Amino acid sequence: MIVEELKQLLTKISTAYPGVKFSDAKAELWYEALKDCDCFLVEKKFSSYIQQNFYPPKIADLYVNTDENPAPSILEKINQWEREGEQRIEEKRDKKRRENAPNWISRK
Repeated sequence: MIVEELKQLLTKISTAYPGVKFSDAKAELWYEALKDCDCFLVEKKFSSYIQQNFYPPKIADLYVNTDENPAPSILEKINQWEREGEQRIEEKRDKKRRENAPNWISRK
């Protein structure tokens, strides 16, 4: 999580819980605690949190251990799409071969 993402999160917390104000020292503490967390996962946790809780979140409520829940990198996602695409292409080729096969060959 970068500083700009944390600023957006703290603004959302202050908006959702009007009594909460963040001093520079408090914001620095939040940044130090959440800087290694994935912003997307923290935001997801916050969205869920505000739907279920009347009280403002503590750092521990939003902390996400990225070692346990690693966000897939874009490269991993692209590789997954390529594998899925290759499978679909191969399935279409097999289907086309079966459709174009002579009648005396058993079709499955």
